[in-house]
Amino acid sequence: IGVYLSACLLFLVQSRYRTPAAPYLCLFAGNAIYNFIEILRDKKFKSFSVSLMLAGTLFFLSHFVFKDEIARQDRWQEATKTHYQMGARPLYGRGRYEEAILELDRCLTIIPDFVPGLNLRGKAYAMLGEYDKAQMDFKRLISLRPRTSQGYRGMGFIYLLQDERDKARPYLTKALILSPHDRKTKEALEEMK
Repeated sequence: IGVYLSACLLFLVQSRYRTPAAPYLCLFAGNAIYNFIEILRDKKFKSFSVSLMLAGTLFFLSHFVFKDEIARQDRWQEATKTHYQMGARPLYGRGRYEEAILELDRCLTIIPDFVPGLNLRGKAYAMLGEYDKAQMDFKRLISLRPRTSQGYRGMGFIYLLQDERDKARPYLTKALILSPHDRKTKEALEEMK
């Protein structure tokens, strides 16, 4: 526990910067090499074997317990890197909405509750005039993240595109409450007055 806390104290501040942390890692590595040489010199193979087995067991148990979460994180990274970041977002930015939707469908097959994917797919459907599909994505987004503005904002603009201002107003108001600096939502609400 002490080693773990010490490692957190040393590395937490520099956790995003690996290069400055290298000198600290050298200290740990040097200490491990020194202790290994001492064990060989004193011929304490039994205590070394027990320590090694204990460390291996702890490593296995800690990874075994979190196996599902590690797999879920790997799927999430695959979905975001491959289909969302590298595929769908650039396609959406270039106005190729159908292709973006195909990439987002792949992404959401891997992670059905991937909020950025639902948001972008809803926008792409809206750009194609497929308002029912867009509303489904934005409603799902609201149910997953009721405290973020994206779903409310999307629903509000869908209703504005359909010229249903009365239905749009509560969604845009909620979006502005959750994200008060959203200029586009603020302008849309002002135009509705």
